[in-house]
Amino acid sequence: MRADPAAAALAALIALHMLPDPALTPGGFAAGDSLAQICAPGYAASHRLFQADRAGYWRLADAVLAEYGIAARDRGRYEIDDRVPLCLGGRQTVVNLWPQTRGGGVAALKDALEARVCRRVCAGRMSLAEGRTLFLLPSWIEAARWLLAGPAAALRPAPASGCCKTCRKGVPCGNSCVAPGETCRKGPGCACAGETP
Repeated sequence: MRADPAAAALAALIALHMLPDPALTPGGFAAGDSLAQICAPGYAASHRLFQADRAGYWRLADAVLAEYGIAARDRGRYEIDDRVPLCLGGRQTVVNLWPQTRGGGVAALKDALEARVCRRVCAGRMSLAEGRTLFLLPSWIEAARWLLAGPAAALRPAPASGCCKTCRKGVPCGNSCVAPGETCRKGPGCACAGETP
């Protein structure tokens, strides 16, 4: 039986601490907090344990590292990150925290994605449930895919070819096609050039 390459890649990213292990960090948020409360200025900062109780934060951080088999002395190599971001009502508890590697700009990329999703939620361009769901997918990288291709793309498997659309008459432009010679004003996407019939 052949191994699933997508599952193998996901396992590798979890092993490198670029993604949370869903068995150890299933995610957690405050179900009772309203969108108005979550989007109020200062909400995320007021729920950041590091600012309220540093000793408590470090005890919690060490417990999270221990769950992942990482020695406390190595904690400088990791950012203790929220699976469901605080700006979406995420809670700083063992079920929502994981040691995210600091290397390779992964933490900065996820932070930028969190900010973008939280802005969309608070602007009413995405529901709170959708925003939380993006970070509860097996990979937060799927959240980036969602933002580029729309909600249906994150909920369906990627085509085996890696293409979401095959451009037979036009040329690839983001997740769609444009006429030959037309300027593409979209970022990289999943559309591919195809053979003209």
